[in-house]
Amino acid sequence: VKIADSFDDFSGVQGQDGWYYGYSDGGEFQEFPVYSENDDRWIINDSYWTSIWQGGAHPNGLGTSGGKTAAHHVAIRRWVCPESGEYQIRGALGESGVYRAADGVTVTVAGHTYSLAEGSPVIPVLLNTELNKGDVVDIKLSPNENDFADGTYMRIELYRQK
Repeated sequence: VKIADSFDDFSGVQGQDGWYYGYSDGGEFQEFPVYSENDDRWIINDSYWTSIWQGGAHPNGLGTSGGKTAAHHVAIRRWVCPESGEYQIRGALGESGVYRAADGVTVTVAGHTYSLAEGSPVIPVLLNTELNKGDVVDIKLSPNENDFADGTYMRIELYRQK
């Protein structure tokens, strides 16, 4: 039974349907402070590329562009498990239209790492795991050397097995 979908459940409210939107600058997870209704995305502020929207995310790098501030930020979409059980995590990761991972990005889903580079095919995600109530499933998007065109498509669904 599907109980969570990063695309269908996306909202401008932190914690809705168990989803939180944030980032890390090398430390702990921090919730995004701003939901931009104009852009329909979560952001820190306009100084960084770091953002999450319904179908994807963008990290911020030390090599940056567009007048943004250089900083290493990992964009993190977090789901908090509502009840213990066996779960299957399914989804897809890839480039999104004009958003091309110029020097590549690293995506981590529940501790499993995937690398995307310009021209990469869509990468399927299929993981089986046991989760306890309150466990977090993080979907992290990290830049490589720069964040040029690192916008990445991500859709993750969680199914309760038992």
